[in-house]
Amino acid sequence: MPTICRFGPVWYSGDVHISTNLDTTQFEQSAAVFSALSDPIRLAILDVLSDNPTCACEIGDAVEIAPNLLSYHLKVLREAGLVVGEKRGRWIDYSIAPDAWEKLRGALPVEYRMGEGRR
Repeated sequence: MPTICRFGPVWYSGDVHISTNLDTTQFEQSAAVFSALSDPIRLAILDVLSDNPTCACEIGDAVEIAPNLLSYHLKVLREAGLVVGEKRGRWIDYSIAPDAWEKLRGALPVEYRMGEGRR
């Protein structure tokens, strides 16, 4: 039996919710952002980057992480659109992406976004 929710018609089948007209693209993007933020090392990296653009080697020293693991965590943050890298000779300086805050806001359900919709 269809039940109407804010996303459109949804059929309930046990514990599984199946939607016939839900565009999951936004949810996939939100999941990528939340996944990127779900690791304490990545949060520490963002903390290091919160002041100034920082070279990858300095990030590794500050977070005390092996270079191969740092590379992986930076890749996850880049793919989520939360950090950007700018090549400077042999080094890459990383910084928080200019639109990172918008990505974070956009990942939240509308009713929880400050300044939008209902609160």
